[in-house]
Amino acid sequence: MKHLVGLIAEAGLPAVTVEDREIVQLDYDSRSCIPGSLFFAFPGIHSQGIDYVGDAIARGAVAVVASRSVSEVETIVVKDVRKAYALMCAAFFEHPSRKLSIIGVTGTDGKSTTCDYLKQLLEVEGVRCGMLGTVYMDDGTGKRYSPYRQSTPEAWYLEQFFDRCVKNGLRTIVLECTSHALSDLSARLETVAFDMAIVTNVTSEHLEFHKTIAAYVDAKCNLVRHLKKNGTFVSTTDNRHLSEFLAALPDGRSSVILHKDVDISLEGASEAVYRGKRYHLSTTLPVLSSNALLAAVACCRFTGLSLEKTLPHLASLTPVEGRMEEIPNALGLRIIIDFAHTADAYHQLMGFLSKSKGSGRMIAVFGAAGERDASKRAPMGKEASVFCDALFLTDEDPRMERSGNIDDDIECGMARPIPVFRIDDRREAIRAVFGYAKRGDTVLFLGKGHEHSIEKKGVKIPWNEKETVRTMLEEAQRS
Repeated sequence: MKHLVGLIAEAGLPAVTVEDREIVQLDYDSRSCIPGSLFFAFPGIHSQGIDYVGDAIARGAVAVVASRSVSEVETIVVKDVRKAYALMCAAFFEHPSRKLSIIGVTGTDGKSTTCDYLKQLLEVEGVRCGMLGTVYMDDGTGKRYSPYRQSTPEAWYLEQFFDRCVKNGLRTIVLECTSHALSDLSARLETVAFDMAIVTNVTSEHLEFHKTIAAYVDAKCNLVRHLKKNGTFVSTTDNRHLSEFLAALPDGRSSVILHKDVDISLEGASEAVYRGKRYHLSTTLPVLSSNALLAAVACCRFTGLSLEKTLPHLASLTPVEGRMEEIPNALGLRIIIDFAHTADAYHQLMGFLSKSKGSGRMIAVFGAAGERDASKRAPMGKEASVFCDALFLTDEDPRMERSGNIDDDIECGMARPIPVFRIDDRREAIRAVFGYAKRGDTVLFLGKGHEHSIEKKGVKIPWNEKETVRTMLEEAQRS
């Protein structure tokens, strides 16, 4: 519990004349308000937070932070409501991130894998490490599925997580940082300073939010801008926008750029090379994880662990759920579940698998998110048609958008004519592909990975890709 006047001062906001009420919670969703809440009227896309002030008051909100005054309740007027929210959330929990060493990981693809490998490598060397990302979280009480739909949640939940980490005795945190969270438009990470910034790669994504690729890259660059003095930036030469990140790097911060001739490289699954010296290792992880491995190993080195100590531990790493996950079966199929949902990820994944598919066909089951970056759909269709022999287009998260529109956008980018089956119901699409596939084929289920729901027409339908694939496999095997 905090007092409003003190909270405003601790957040560094301009002083205002307000009644000094007790504040028990900060909310941006009026439905979450309780007696003693401070409600933040966020600007929105489909609706505006200011329109829900009445509901917030009815549920117990005692004051509102908004971009303009409202008559129903005392209002703290600020220029940027989201930034004020981040600042006040940090102040409410007494700035827990300042007591932590935080390693931030961003990129279009590979964030979750890099975070998970890094946490595993640090912990095997005795470094207690918290983590918050798309798939998993650990606040010091054990690794479990993240309860948040957003990879990087809003500031209240983020600061609450940091606070638990501090209270549970953690000092090192690996944090997955999305472009939305890094963007000045959402300011979720406004108060967080990083000891290390890892950037996997940057291709086109989320342009429905950022509008341009330049704005998307600039949002990602905020991760290196928020490095602490003496902080380190880690990336690879595969990062097409490396020059922008280096330009954004503040003075006094170092950079580690990984590439084969200068730093660490993996050659197959049996050895690594570092500055001309070969290190023997063993790993069962897919070669596609190599950039994540490189970044994680490099980060360990710069947190004080030697390569001689770190590399042998690669043999004990376990893969992330829904990332290049192979499903055993009795049908003679190679079945892969992966979270890939961009054209670049398709190119990497399908290009890699095509080298070992033999005489069998490659078949992909996928869709694209509704009400999200539509510019990526045609390129996804192009990459899929180049590598695959048949496509099953189905729902990913259509939201309020018509599934047929999404399928049209994907098909219009196809580089060559191949069979395309449109089956909106993802369960039925999975059933159908097992009726179509033959022994020796490679079947890819893309876009859902670890996720536990499909959002359609305002409803989140429970979903488990792996379990559904297994159920449909059993059905196909019986028939």
